[in-house]
Amino acid sequence: MKTAENRPVKVEFRRLQFLLDFMNVAGLNPVDVARILKTSVPTVRHWLKENVDDTKLSYVYRIAAYTGFKFDLLLTRSGKEGTGAIPVNIDDYIQLPGEQYRPKTMSFLTLALRRYGLTKKDVAEATGLSYSSIAYFFSSDDISISRILDIANSMDFCIRYSFTRIDEPIPDPDLKHNCTVSIVKKSVVYF
Repeated sequence: MKTAENRPVKVEFRRLQFLLDFMNVAGLNPVDVARILKTSVPTVRHWLKENVDDTKLSYVYRIAAYTGFKFDLLLTRSGKEGTGAIPVNIDDYIQLPGEQYRPKTMSFLTLALRRYGLTKKDVAEATGLSYSSIAYFFSSDDISISRILDIANSMDFCIRYSFTRIDEPIPDPDLKHNCTVSIVKKSVVYF
């Protein structure tokens, strides 16, 4: 017989909470997000369900860009300065979707690895994933939010998400109107 002491404690943690908070602040609903990503509303609702609670990082970049925000994701290690060999400036590595070149979605991990003198092999060993899986994230230039959290937890990284207001949303000729938002603050930051 199981007692209350033996039962696992359900942790109230949502992987996409930062995105849900941003959608709330920006006044977006699943219909708006589906329109931005050119996918179906049921697909977006599926991602946002508590038992799924996952999506691709590239989608977060697109949602932010089309609503007039820049999304940044940084991995840091508390109390560890890194090697100092590579200056870390995320703006040098990330381009917003809609610019001439494809965005570097995996820049956040490239920067963290360089800063702390780590390799893809170190990530594979820490997470228990194969080196091929880690290499695939970089070659496809995309990764799921759940994998980011797995890497962060396995390698003792802290995650910092931020949405910063940019001057104009990225225009999309396929949308009848862009989802422009007006927010008093210049930046919305989640830790």
